[in-house]
Amino acid sequence: MSLPNLEVIAGSLASGLLLGGSLSLIALGLSISLGVMRLVNLAHGELLVCGAYLSYFLLNYFGIDPILGLPLVGAMVAVIALPFHRLLIAPLAGKGMEAPMMTMFGVSIKRLWGSKEFST
Repeated sequence: MSLPNLEVIAGSLASGLLLGGSLSLIALGLSISLGVMRLVNLAHGELLVCGAYLSYFLLNYFGIDPILGLPLVGAMVAVIALPFHRLLIAPLAGKGMEAPMMTMFGVSIKRLWGSKEFST
């Protein structure tokens, strides 16, 4: 039985650390959202995926490295998320946790399925 290649071990370790860091940042964002605003933002994941697609777009069409384009992508996602907050969340601020959570759940479903109609 031979020992694993050091390059494979180093690559796996780096990949695991990067994935763990990404997941911890996502969890931190959800935790801050719940702690500060007392609301579970169910569209949080869609905004993260939107940021990933924007980063991919900037890399392919403009050649901007994803790490260097991170401030730009963050600003673009903030511009996308701001109308959700101003138009949907802020008017429901004093109405408990359920109304904003269901509103963001509806936004999440709308962003997932778009304008397609389904019937059973």
